[in-house]
Amino acid sequence: MLLSLLPTLVVLVGTMVMLGLTWPALGALEGATTALYVVTAGLLATRVIEPAAALANALDTRLGGVLSDATGTNAVVKAFGAEAREDERLARILAKWRQRTHRTSRPGAGWASSGASAPARPPSSS
Repeated sequence: MLLSLLPTLVVLVGTMVMLGLTWPALGALEGATTALYVVTAGLLATRVIEPAAALANALDTRLGGVLSDATGTNAVVKAFGAEAREDERLARILAKWRQRTHRTSRPGAGWASSGASAPARPPSSS
């Protein structure tokens, strides 16, 4: 299910065992907090982050199709005078895509962040 938690879980279980051998009360506390961490991380990943990411991924696919249409059929669009309509369609899809991907990858979003960071903006010239 959440294979990315395996290294963390190995370290936490190892710590729990080592502490449990020398100080059983602390080992039990470590076990309880480890279980709480694993359950919380699993619930957040599957109930909060995954649905938002699925919506963003669906829009990634749709955006790819719209970009393919916009660039691959450029001569046809120009021939029928549909540039404005094609630009409007692309802008609408891009706005929706930007909103959904911003929701899942904005830096500083805390636990909801996907880990991706935004590129540094160059200083303004004003």
